[in-house]
Amino acid sequence: MRSDHGRRLYNEAGMSCDISLQNKNENGRLYYISVLNAVACFLVVMIHGNGVFWSFSYDEYWKSANIIESVCYCCVPLFFMITGATLFDYSKRYSTKEFFIKRIQKTLIPYIGWSAIALFIRWIWNSELPGSAFEAIQWFLANKYNQLYWFFPCLFCIYLMAPLFTSISEDKKKDVYGYLLIFGFIFNYLLVFVRNLFSIDIELPLHMIATGDYMLYAIAGYYFAHYEVSKEKRIVIYILGLLGLLSMIIGTQLMSYRIGDISTLFKEYINVPCFLYSIAVFVFIKYHHSWFEYKKLRVIVNTMVKYTFGIYLCHLYILKFWELVSFRCFHIDKFMLLYRMTTPFVVIPVAIVGIYIMRKIPVISKIVP
Repeated sequence: MRSDHGRRLYNEAGMSCDISLQNKNENGRLYYISVLNAVACFLVVMIHGNGVFWSFSYDEYWKSANIIESVCYCCVPLFFMITGATLFDYSKRYSTKEFFIKRIQKTLIPYIGWSAIALFIRWIWNSELPGSAFEAIQWFLANKYNQLYWFFPCLFCIYLMAPLFTSISEDKKKDVYGYLLIFGFIFNYLLVFVRNLFSIDIELPLHMIATGDYMLYAIAGYYFAHYEVSKEKRIVIYILGLLGLLSMIIGTQLMSYRIGDISTLFKEYINVPCFLYSIAVFVFIKYHHSWFEYKKLRVIVNTMVKYTFGIYLCHLYILKFWELVSFRCFHIDKFMLLYRMTTPFVVIPVAIVGIYIMRKIPVISKIVP
């Protein structure tokens, strides 16, 4: 039976992947989606400010970088989960045509606009331009303009699958989503992880196409957003999530130290540790969002949720500028823990101000929805 929480989610959803909760969360039922958005946004900026993780070293800085990277690693999966939670029932609010028009306006146009900006910046900094229209398209599809935008093609694939999921009859949704969640996890994540963990030389021909790649996160987001999880099951989810996080931290450090390079055995988004950890964070915030109910935190969350998508689009450029300023003006380099821990508190406010201004400018406002 669908919970009252689920009905409220349908009736009041607007945007963040199409959710507008700033004035509609007084009963606390939907506020956690805003919290998830804000937390995911903060972690995205934190993880990119911690880019020294990818410069493996036996020095002390890499140990803290590995911990920060692992703790923040759920950021992108959370965005995919929010997408599934808020969009897989879009037919209750508007038609499929309207759905795709909204997606074009809110994601495709900004993606194209910011890719063009990335190309321009690349040309200014490196005097590098594609040699032909065909190469320009190749660069665009490969996100060569800005590698952080790899997220968008994956998101667009989820959008393309949304009409299929929204067409599932109401009385079968829970069973269908539960089935996809369990068997998608087993065949697409668990078996692959076990094979890699124990270096088993075996082909795995079984793969659930409907839950391939990041789609399983969107399915998990819908399931855990719309159906209640008992306290006992939540405890199991939290334990598994903690084990996932610890395996990313400890496993990545031990394996990386062994091979003298970054080991991805316990990393990657499409992997068991990250999946378990991300679900645990999603469920925890859903049931414990009261931790963010303090007045000042609520103001911060409700402000950030209006800008999360824009922050994702532009934060890299602000980050690069801040890296330069912090070193030249304050002698704080990117390897220092102080820089890595404080970066979000600088980059996010600057991004919000910049986005606010851009939204006032005709045409430019189209790329910062």
